[in-house]
Amino acid sequence: MRAVVFGGAPIEDYDFYHNLIQPEDFIICCDGGMRHAKALQILPNAIVGDLDSASAEDIAYFRQAGVEITVYPTHKDETDLQLGLELAVEKGAKEILIFGAIGGRLDHTIAAAHLLVTLCKKGICAHMIDSHNDLTVLDRGTKIIGKKGVLVS
Repeated sequence: MRAVVFGGAPIEDYDFYHNLIQPEDFIICCDGGMRHAKALQILPNAIVGDLDSASAEDIAYFRQAGVEITVYPTHKDETDLQLGLELAVEKGAKEILIFGAIGGRLDHTIAAAHLLVTLCKKGICAHMIDSHNDLTVLDRGTKIIGKKGVLVS
């Protein structure tokens, strides 16, 4: 099973993301990440977070649509994105695409990148993607297939 998890970092090109999402993906929005699902006209399977960065309008929109929203306290040890990733793992995801996690606040981007290590150790292939980057942590050799000229580091 594959999950798509939306964080709250800025997204510039929604068309880029729209083409990556499959109908069978389990969609999770983390707090303010719900604005991205709304912009893409996607109904998520779940929303998690303390809702401190989500607009009241977006919360009402998804509640009205019947989306499951799990609200956490503002003072917690996990980031909202971490809560979303934990839910994806709990639901059985073996692959996770993370959108809206690169850019915006640098501390959030770094924290999100560290979560890739945790997921890799659990045997889950996770990609933190924006229109310029695909960040993945590997723990063993892999063959990279792509277009000639694509940078890998």
